[in-house]
Amino acid sequence: MHPTYKHGQSKRGQQTNIYRRWQHMIQRCHNPNDRDYANYGALGISVCDRWRYADETHTGFEKFLMDMGMPPSSVYSIDRLDVHGDYSPTNCRWATPTEQANNRRTTKMLTIDGVTKPLSVWCKEYQIGSKTVLHRLKHMGMTHKEAITTPLTWTRKK
Repeated sequence: MHPTYKHGQSKRGQQTNIYRRWQHMIQRCHNPNDRDYANYGALGISVCDRWRYADETHTGFEKFLMDMGMPPSSVYSIDRLDVHGDYSPTNCRWATPTEQANNRRTTKMLTIDGVTKPLSVWCKEYQIGSKTVLHRLKHMGMTHKEAITTPLTWTRKK
């Protein structure tokens, strides 16, 4: 016999994708045995009590759905705006894989004329390779702006 879910996120006894995502969010932050705990809970990232615990009228999952709504499509996943912050209504959004990739702790951010964006975004905008920019920053001592905006020069070896 399959359990009945008060939140309605069960189809023929199977939990829905959104419910599994919510469960995994909690597990990676609060279960030391979870495979992703080292990158979340062990770093002090947690899920807010509102989304974890039921009250007199709603489960934690129902409150999560009230705050976040359903993702726009199946490609969206939960993303923390501040990658060092907790999962909470004020720090989360539904994001595409590209948005997620640009919002990692390891993402190289560059600031040009007071605007900060991921390296990959600047490179796409200026049509320059990230390896070229990183080389310019590390080995040539260029500023962020110089590394992105300096035209490529080609030299032919003789």
